[in-house]
Amino acid sequence: MEQPLVENDDLLNCAICLHTFTDPKTAFANCAHVFCASCLHDYVAEGNDKCPICCNVGLKVSTAQEVFSLPQHTVIQSRIEQLYRPQEEPQQRIMCGCDRSEEAVRYCPVCDENLCSTCVQEHSSNRIQAKHHAQLVSDVKRDADQSLTSDTLTKCVVHNSRAATFCCLSCRVSMCNDCFGNHTGHKMELLCNFDSAACLQTVNKRIEQLSQQHTTVERNLSQARAELAAVDAQFEKCRSELEAHFGAIEAFVAEQRREKLVALSKAYGARAKTLKATISSLEVVQLTCKSTTTQPLSATLGPRLMTVDGLVEHTLQVATQHVLPVNARFSFELGQTAQTTVKQLDVGRVVDSNINDNSAHVPLPSLLAPQVASQHPKVAVVGWKLDEGPKGVCFTPANTLIVALYLKNSLAEFSLDGSVVRPFASTGQVDGPRSVEVSHSGEVVVKDKTPRVLFIDLQTEQLVRSLSISDGVELSSCAIYNRTIMVINNYNNKIVVWDMANNKLVDAFGADWVGHRMHIDCSFGTAVDQVRKRLIFTSWDKHQVFVFDAQNGHHLHTLGSTTSGGAAHHQFHYPFGVTVHQQTGDILIADQVNSRLSVWTCDGSWKQNISLSKQPLCLALNEDATALAITTGTGVNVLAYPIEARQPIPLE
Repeated sequence: MEQPLVENDDLLNCAICLHTFTDPKTAFANCAHVFCASCLHDYVAEGNDKCPICCNVGLKVSTAQEVFSLPQHTVIQSRIEQLYRPQEEPQQRIMCGCDRSEEAVRYCPVCDENLCSTCVQEHSSNRIQAKHHAQLVSDVKRDADQSLTSDTLTKCVVHNSRAATFCCLSCRVSMCNDCFGNHTGHKMELLCNFDSAACLQTVNKRIEQLSQQHTTVERNLSQARAELAAVDAQFEKCRSELEAHFGAIEAFVAEQRREKLVALSKAYGARAKTLKATISSLEVVQLTCKSTTTQPLSATLGPRLMTVDGLVEHTLQVATQHVLPVNARFSFELGQTAQTTVKQLDVGRVVDSNINDNSAHVPLPSLLAPQVASQHPKVAVVGWKLDEGPKGVCFTPANTLIVALYLKNSLAEFSLDGSVVRPFASTGQVDGPRSVEVSHSGEVVVKDKTPRVLFIDLQTEQLVRSLSISDGVELSSCAIYNRTIMVINNYNNKIVVWDMANNKLVDAFGADWVGHRMHIDCSFGTAVDQVRKRLIFTSWDKHQVFVFDAQNGHHLHTLGSTTSGGAAHHQFHYPFGVTVHQQTGDILIADQVNSRLSVWTCDGSWKQNISLSKQPLCLALNEDATALAITTGTGVNVLAYPIEARQPIPLE
């Protein structure tokens, strides 16, 4: 409690609270001004560091709590004690409540009255009050703050001005003598006989319970606050990670958009240039044909062109001047009959119906009329023989071929006409290469007969890195999915997915049990449908092909109706290599013993079989699916795709 202001001595009053000092202390080194300890604590806690009177700095403490540990100003404290030293008061006389104004000698707790000697006699003579036990005033012990007046006693709940003499335990109320009759049959107790110790024990027990509950609530509150702080921190962490993740995705999408737009512009420019040149050549041929519709062919083209060789040479010269590249190859079919003048002109051929030497049907090159190629199923095949045991094959972005030369322990790059561009990867780099693939980053991925996968730079031919695959053996192949995951096809009949970036196993396909329908037995071919996110594996010993979901590894289709091999259109006999048409989703399978190319749709339905003159091994389609490469173990062949041949296609 604040002490009253001392008007006679201003030195004893605090300048902050303007009351007499309570625990006076000095907290500033450069002055001697004194303040209350509690006032200094609040003043420093608010961030003040200057004296509130003289504004001098030099606070002796660093925190507000240290103010209470400062020494007390003994001079001022002793002066305050002298001024507030209590004076001895005369003992207060307890008077009787009667009109005689005499000093009380006894106190009746039942009646709650102070009795003088005369009132004691009257009190004892009353029949009811005679049973009351009046105590000597000197024997009555009370607290220092209480008196024997009725102001501190319990009042009646009905008559507030009267002192209560009874307590109804049933109703838990206090009452005076007049209210006693209203509680007939209730359990009553005199207030003077009430067990205050038991009440105090009950109260203390309740206080202890409340204290325990308070402690529990404080603990739960602290835990809740800590959990809230952890949740907030986790939320901020997740939010920052999501922002970084989506930022990376947006950057990747933007980069892909830019690359695709550039590639589209280049492709459009090249295609537009080709089409313009085609149109120009066709216009020249059209003018030539118009000039011969009403005149004999000899008058228009001259004596040389009257022969079949002359007509072919003339048409080839016109087309070559406007369209054909230097290294282009074309085949020409000879018709059956001809006449003297040219009667009709197709986009793909010129017919002279009066020339009777079986040479009047002169088709233009396929580059001039690609839309008519399906009407004239003539398959262009370029093949060359290799004694080095060619197996794996793939196309490069420059539309050349990388061939794995198994017996020579090296690779080689070929153009589509069979000429060697360059030897690729020396004997010391690879050992019995079986599978070869070109990644989107420009690396040639090679799986040889050692338990490893090699990454060779396409430009510099230098070994970039290698992955050690514990289960990899000689007869295994690989493919690339989603630019970061490499699919390894192992000879132990397990298909494992390997993370190229972190060099660790991600997933595995296939069943260990030999009799299980999902047991992939001796798989030599691996392909990835990047658009539909599918993995395709050939099973050489089971004569079937399996299709899996690349995202979750679920089995989707099994191609091939038997596990014992067959020659029916929907059967395989030792399927070897496999490739995928990325645009249509068609699956091309090298049916080795049946010597044919089997084509299936992306939903697992058989589409067609194309007969071949030799047993195929590995397959590869270029990026725009216009050329198909096939290896046979003794040679490499490049076919124009799509193929619509009714006779077996000759292969090297």
